[in-house]
Amino acid sequence: MPHDPCMTRLPVEIRPARPKDAAEIARIHVQAWQESYRGLLPDDLLARQDVSARQKIWEQALEQGQTRIVIAPGAGFAQLGPQREAEFAADWPLELWAMYLLDDAKRRGIGRALWAALAPQKPMTCCVLITNLPAIAFYEAIGGRRLLTRDEEIAGTPIREHVNGFAP
Repeated sequence: MPHDPCMTRLPVEIRPARPKDAAEIARIHVQAWQESYRGLLPDDLLARQDVSARQKIWEQALEQGQTRIVIAPGAGFAQLGPQREAEFAADWPLELWAMYLLDDAKRRGIGRALWAALAPQKPMTCCVLITNLPAIAFYEAIGGRRLLTRDEEIAGTPIREHVNGFAP
């Protein structure tokens, strides 16, 4: 069988993010959006993603410390925080606010390593575009179950998303 370099598992450092990581997280966030959502969201929305603006958001999040953020430098990051939606808060007190990997980092075990580093101890939810089939497959593989599908908006763009639930 031919060697598939995409399946190679590379050693990668997974650690809690620090305030000095804000620029790296912002860069990964924007690049991962542009790679992962190409063809799923409008090109002009993806082109408007701004690293400087994202960096300010991540600086604030890291300074406030109200969420748990882990990073695989050069590859991806994940953010876990309190549930932001009242309808889920009683049964699903945590929410995966973000999990983004660069295309080159996908299918190498880094997503699972980020997930493990978050170590959620309570039930949680996450949202995923219904057209993002690789992300849907990933969340199902790590134990997510679909709670509902709904219509939402991202920056004025209508989308459909699944809300997945995870038990610890």
